[in-house]
Amino acid sequence: MVSTEELQNSEKIIDYFLNNVGMLEKVSVAEGKDIMQLASCTGIYCEDIDLKTKSLSLLYYCCFYLREIEIKELWNIYWLLNYITFENNKIELRGNLDQLYRFIYKKIEKIVTDINTYERIEHSGSNLVVITTSQFLGPNHAPTRRVMDYAYAIITELKKRVMVINDAGLHFYPCESLSQYITPNYLEEYNAVSNMNYRGVDIPFMQFPRYMPDIEGIHEMVEMIYQMQPEVVYNIGASSLVSDLCQMFTKTICMPCSNNIPTAMSEYLLVGRKLVGDEERLERLESYQKVIETVVNYELPENTREYRRAEFGISEDSFVVGVIGNRLDIELTDEFIDVIENILQHTDVHFIIVGGMRNNSKIEKKISKSERLHFTGFLDEGNQAIKLFNIYCNPKRTGGGRSSFEALAQGVPVITLKHGDVYHTCGDDFAVDTYDEFSQQIDRYIKDQAYYQQVKEKALKRAEVLSDIAGTQRRILEEVISDK
Repeated sequence: MVSTEELQNSEKIIDYFLNNVGMLEKVSVAEGKDIMQLASCTGIYCEDIDLKTKSLSLLYYCCFYLREIEIKELWNIYWLLNYITFENNKIELRGNLDQLYRFIYKKIEKIVTDINTYERIEHSGSNLVVITTSQFLGPNHAPTRRVMDYAYAIITELKKRVMVINDAGLHFYPCESLSQYITPNYLEEYNAVSNMNYRGVDIPFMQFPRYMPDIEGIHEMVEMIYQMQPEVVYNIGASSLVSDLCQMFTKTICMPCSNNIPTAMSEYLLVGRKLVGDEERLERLESYQKVIETVVNYELPENTREYRRAEFGISEDSFVVGVIGNRLDIELTDEFIDVIENILQHTDVHFIIVGGMRNNSKIEKKISKSERLHFTGFLDEGNQAIKLFNIYCNPKRTGGGRSSFEALAQGVPVITLKHGDVYHTCGDDFAVDTYDEFSQQIDRYIKDQAYYQQVKEKALKRAEVLSDIAGTQRRILEEVISDK
């Protein structure tokens, strides 16, 4: 437990360097590591949003100003900032993560091009698409499923060859100079796998077996891809140093796991929505980069588990509103808890929370009808619990796109604010302007069954559009390959 005095002393140091960032250039290497440790520790563990934001902003500036900062430290900081700002939308860094990624990329690009140079591949005739990802964890991991669903569609429907490469970008070095906020999962057993069978189709596969960023390993992977002479290198997830370096010799595509313009140096950047209010980000793109508006596709996974309401103390004729997620402790804010309280004022409405919650009492103590509030914890094939819902209720957050698609595909209407991946997945038919409208909309669904059935049909039709992986990939690849 950090004392108030210790926090105040930390804040004084952080404020000094934030107001005098040039002084970071003058500190010794050892002092620089102490500053990174202080900033990362405070940024991770401090609950005060203002101090947390200042600490993370100082960590951002350390990347640009500290002397002899190591590439592995830069990469660790980049992902630490990514994860924290993804989870907490109240944090506004004094800087842009795409500029930090560019800074790291340019350092590595210079090293790689000093080792080797590459000629541009023109009309290779290989019919090969190399798909890259930075983490590969198996069928229960949503980004991994997307990689394999896209690979399967490109092979079976577009009749192209595909190789999947996990460049292990998220398997990064632990750094003593930084408090470790995350240790992303990495499955070593895939190091020995050269072929993945997915839905009866064999797909060539390779996983990088060491920590990243490994300069020698990055060069080896880029060289290997160059020798394959692919038509396209297609990254799913964003911020892939290996994939981005391939733009030196072939066409590169980047598809993020969100609806933001991807943080990447690839040539073609895919965005799963209409570009609105993106002018500042567009101005920071490289001159060669192009943005393509598209659709983020999903496919329902094969499941064997079936949940019943009785397992959670809910009758079959009750009206059930639910939320699902992996970061609900952070995402279910006080404002959203008020939404739950208002929803539960309706007669015989139950609210079910599916996923990880370390502190149920945080919510229970603020809910007057807590007997109709249910926590499932993490469930095997948790997406199947969405079938218990009459309504999928989405808090203000960045993620949730896949689970909202799975709700639509089950004919479960979604209610969301006009923000984040769920909004861009579902569209305006399922969006409202304020949290106050959540309870009003649910009241209408309960009282007007004809309207509820009409919206259920809209959900199913929207899911059909989102499920057309082959159609979307055909349009993207045709546009990219034919572009001069």
